[in-house]
Amino acid sequence: MKKLLICLCCFIVIQSGFTQNKTDSLKTVLAATNNPIERFDLYSKIGEEYFSSGNNNLDSASCLKMLQIAQQLNNDSLLAISYNFIGNLFLLNTGDYSRALEFFFKGIPLAERANDKRRISSLYVDIAIVYENLGNKDEQVNYIRKAEAALPDKNSPMHNYMVRQIQYNYGRYFLSVQKPDSAMHYTQALNETNLRLRSFLYETYAQMLLGGV
Repeated sequence: MKKLLICLCCFIVIQSGFTQNKTDSLKTVLAATNNPIERFDLYSKIGEEYFSSGNNNLDSASCLKMLQIAQQLNNDSLLAISYNFIGNLFLLNTGDYSRALEFFFKGIPLAERANDKRRISSLYVDIAIVYENLGNKDEQVNYIRKAEAALPDKNSPMHNYMVRQIQYNYGRYFLSVQKPDSAMHYTQALNETNLRLRSFLYETYAQMLLGGV
């Protein structure tokens, strides 16, 4: 398990360099873009790049600018995305779980009105992570199930993207409640899903789960 943690740390260091190059390119495009929707999309892509690299230090200024654009456009979908990012800002950067939950729950009815299943599922996953950090296993698995029930349709390009997160979180949950057979099931499923998405980060996560089992 120690070797896997070292590998994950090495991956994050290496990947951070690639992520920085890509985010710098996105920021260059952002500086030359005036269209509010396009600017929002670029801020979102920059944030997603941090997540995909395993570097969870979100830029608070970018999150707030996303919210300002969403409020100006009065767009439910963009507001839900903004609240999701701001919730993660409190979850990952400050560990303020109450504030994180406040923003995640504010995003859910907006995502529902916009019929944005990917965002609904994402918000529920993040709520589950908050409850995991709080040690509330009942609510943790409750919200993983809600995330699974809200998955985007199978023909959506975001279906496997969210399935992978749910499988990983199920694996973590079952490992924490001493059910290695169930944890193994979701670890194997995560590996299979990730074969289609080819994320080294999630490959490492699966190996860490396997080591835990």
